[in-house]
This record gives sequence, C-alpha cells and structure tokens, in this order.
Amino acid sequence: MWCPLDANNGFIELTGPITNDDIKSITVKNYPLSIAFTKRAIVPTMYKNIIDEKTAGASNNTCTYQGVKYTLVDVQICKVMNKGYVLPGMNYEAAAELIITFKSTNTTETPGILLCLPIYNSGISRHADYIKQLISTNTPNCKYTFTNEKEYNQQGDRSFNTNSVTNCIIAACNDPKIVAYTYNRNTNKCILFDTNPTTITNSKNSISGTVNHNVSNSSTDSCESKSATDELKVASLESIFYSSDADTSQTSIAYKTCFEIVDTTGISSKSLYVVVFPTGIELTNRSFQQLLLQFNGSLTPYMVPPDVRKADNDSLPSPTVQKFTIDAGVKTVTLESEDGFISSSTIPVCDEKFKQRFEYFTLPPRTSFTKTVNNKCPYYQTSQYKCVPFNQLKDLSGAYVIPGNKTLEEIMQEEKDELLKNENMYSSNGGNTDGTEEAVATILMIGILIVLAVGVFKIVKL
Repeated sequence: MWCPLDANNGFIELTGPITNDDIKSITVKNYPLSIAFTKRAIVPTMYKNIIDEKTAGASNNTCTYQGVKYTLVDVQICKVMNKGYVLPGMNYEAAAELIITFKSTNTTETPGILLCLPIYNSGISRHADYIKQLISTNTPNCKYTFTNEKEYNQQGDRSFNTNSVTNCIIAACNDPKIVAYTYNRNTNKCILFDTNPTTITNSKNSISGTVNHNVSNSSTDSCESKSATDELKVASLESIFYSSDADTSQTSIAYKTCFEIVDTTGISSKSLYVVVFPTGIELTNRSFQQLLLQFNGSLTPYMVPPDVRKADNDSLPSPTVQKFTIDAGVKTVTLESEDGFISSSTIPVCDEKFKQRFEYFTLPPRTSFTKTVNNKCPYYQTSQYKCVPFNQLKDLSGAYVIPGNKTLEEIMQEEKDELLKNENMYSSNGGNTDGTEEAVATILMIGILIVLAVGVFKIVKL
C-alpha cells in the first residue's frame, strides 16, 4: 500500500521564511519525547558517514515516544535532508546534517523516529564536542584550499593512488615544490602540480585546491584550545542536546511522514516521526573542512537503516522507493534504492499544510541529563519525596503523614482508641449511653477531616 497522497512523503523541505507568527501557530507545550544516552568511555568509530554507537551499548540508547520505547539503531552524517528549517533570527543555512535513528522494539504505527540536527559551518563551536572528537588528527600541516567538484585539466608533475583526499593534501604539503593538487574519488588518483595550473573545470568526482607552505595549519584553533583534562572527556550524544543543565536552545520542529518499500508483495508504506532541531551543531571553518575531507569531500543522502525498512516478517531489508510519478492519482515507481534513499517533497510555510502537519516544541527533549528546565516539573527519586499538608499551620486534623512515620490508618485508630477510652471512663462514672453515639460521630468527623486534609496535600522536594 502506497503512502496517502494527502500526507507528508519522505523528507520535507520548507520554503519561505519562518516568522514568529508561523511558530506561534504550531507551538505545542507538552513535549512527546524523552531520550536517554549511555555515557561513553571511548570515542565512537566512524565508517564512511556512519558513526558506530554500538560500542557504548546501543540497547541503552533509547527514545520514548507516546509511551513506546525505541532503540538507537543508526547515526549518520549526511547531506542536508531537512532544508528551510531556519528560525526567526537565524541567518545561515546548514552545510550538513546529523541524523539519529531509533526503531520501535514493538509493532507500532510509527516504526522509526529520526532526530535531525543541522550542522553549520558558522565559524564558532557550539554543541560540537561529539562531532569534534570524530575528526581525524591526521591533517595537513600547511594551509590549503578545498574546492569540490572541480579538477585541474592539465598534465600533473606527479601522481599516485590513495583512498583519501586527506592523504593527497598531506603529500602536497610535505613536498615544498608542490603548489596544487587534484584528487579523483572514482579512480582514487592524486595528481600534484609544482606550477600553478591555469585552467580548472567542473568534475563531479574530483576535488582540487592549492597549498601554501609558508602558512602552518595549526592542529587546534586558538578558540578551541583544550586542557589536558578536556582531552580525557568523551562526549556522548547527550552533549548535542544539552551543553549544561540550563541549556534550552535545542527547540524543535516535528512532523510525521511516510516512505515506501518494495517487498515481495508489492509496495508497502512505513511511517516516520521526524524531529528537526534548527539550532543544531556549529563548527569552526577548519573543523568543518577537516570533517568534509574525511568523507572525501562528498556527503551522501540519508539512508534508512536496514532494520527500519524491513518488511513485516522479512529477515532482509527491502529496497526503498526513491522517486515516483503521479498520474491521475496513481503512483508509479521510477527509481528504487537498495541503499535506503527516500524521496523528498516541498511545503511552503504559508501553506495551510504547515499548520496542520507540523509542531513546534519550545523546550528540548527530556533526557537523563535534564534537571530543572524553566517551568518543567523536575524529576526526583521516590526517597526524595515527602507529603506535607497544603497549609500545615491550619491543618484541621493536627497531624500529617511523613513516609516512615505513622500511617493515616494508625493516626485514626489512635484517635478512636482514645475516644473509646474516654467513653468507658465516662460510663463507669455513671454517664449515660448517649455518649457512645457522640463518640462514634466524633470519630467519623475526625476521619473525614483527616481525609480532607490529606486531599489538599502537595508534594515537595526534601
């Protein structure tokens, strides 16, 4: 079954500036997500654009959405999939995107959740510790330029094969005669030039640039210098959302969407809950350039992880529908993807669909790192709670309950025993039996008053 035509399909690009009025129209107070990430002892490894978080215990990296627990299955650095998510006051576009994927452990209408954080080449460093620790220390020692999809189309002075553009630039820096380079991702060939090339042309699979031996490429930006103790710290995914207890900058825009897989029965649709955090991650120019070099200058689109695109009761992942056409309301597949690429579509912010299909959350998701955030109720362990009257000075019963002390039933029984004792003493002194009815009535009245007092108790932190 195809995704409905009247629902979001694939990643959604927003067009047109987002205004404060637009944000107000989709603001939701109650956040539906809570996340919990395992503290790391070692830096995760990265293969191509996929970050391996399994070494930290992936089963403990979870996300809870509407009471359903999801488990972390994938972390990718990829092309910008969610374009146009620029909040009022922001003045730059994302250069890459970090997408964290969770999969439901049970059958659910929404099998996958994506937490999407744009990566900005902004010149400063913010919420960046997790990404910076992934950047290789094997870097060129001289100043270099970097131009993607360009090549010098003339004879080089020296060439060799390498699987990394970084190695190509390092070789250029290490040879004082070399002034320029071209690296081809398809052939893995590095071409070095000892005279400035005169012509450069477009080439989808090439990267080119110059090197300057007179300027050193410092291993650390001055504004990012680290102490010895900082080097021992390993940042977890949690650090992306909270840089401190009071950090509330990671607000988010969320939408539900759909994508199709091609299985043995035909076309099946699957739902995703996509949460975009526009504040995202900011890197210095040098850090971003080094990160891009690790991907040989090219970022791939997001790939739906195999676990999320499996058909029901199928052990192997199914191809996804990457492109399709619609004719008279009928969809036809024009491109399948074995890698898990999915389609994208566009919605103008001024369209009524924006108000109907998107939500804006003013606070970051709840995490194990969260303590007290603005007007959110803090979370405490059971041992940290106690019960006190709403107004202890005007407590009608004269008694209140504290865990570990007398219970409400014990207090009522003591009052009853005391009244019965007084009644017996009164009877033995020649009193009449009408006092028994009065005693019972008094006991009932005290019980009611105690219950009323407990009913207005409030919970406060010890």
